Amino acid sequence: MAAANPGGHLRDLAVSLNNLAVQLGHLERREEGLTAIREAADHYRQLALGDAAKFEPYFQASLEVAEWLESPASSSQQPGH
Repeated sequence: MAAANPGGHLRDLAVSLNNLAVQLGHLERREEGLTAIREAADHYRQLALGDAAKFEPYFQASLEVAEWLESPASSSQQPGH
């Protein structure tokens, strides 16, 4: 659906992937979480090209989640803290 109608579904897909990445991080499945958050970041980057004021914060937050997942203590801290 996101490919057929990016304006209507791409944000929802990115949000879902972001949430999935966080949950995978809590389960200590970092590599899978990184795959999900990288895809989310790509979608947020694409959305920010069309509306930077609206989507740049989401893109930055996805980068924080990726940083959290890449850190050795990812299961003990929340992203952005």
